[in-house]
Amino acid sequence: MCWASRAIARALVAAALLTILPSHLHAQAELTSSYPKKLVRIIVPFAAGSVTDALTRVIAQNLSDRIAQPVIIDNKPGASGNLGAELVAKSLGDGHTLLMATGNHTINMTLYRNLNYDTVKDLAPIIFCASPPRFWFHIHRFR
Repeated sequence: MCWASRAIARALVAAALLTILPSHLHAQAELTSSYPKKLVRIIVPFAAGSVTDALTRVIAQNLSDRIAQPVIIDNKPGASGNLGAELVAKSLGDGHTLLMATGNHTINMTLYRNLNYDTVKDLAPIIFCASPPRFWFHIHRFR
């Protein structure tokens, strides 16, 4: 593709975005003005004091300050996070009950045959929060 064709393609994409953007911003403004109507509950499917719990508490405090509504952390550990995920999957889909999911939720549907929820259909990702550092250790014994 030559530079002129790329420039035309960019101009068309920009024009399309400019026509869509105002309506999107208006819809988003309506959503943010009406949400949340009640307290927000974040389910952490791991024990209190875990890394996931600590990260969720920092996020919840900032979220509560921004939306001027209480944000409650509810720890529901067990079954590799499936108990908490099931609770969120069966809750009202109004955005007031959230799940702090981790990487294991992506593979639980392949590890457990009889989950009472469908990870793909019942849960929707909202935001990527963090990526934990990963370390490989090698034990070297000096003699």
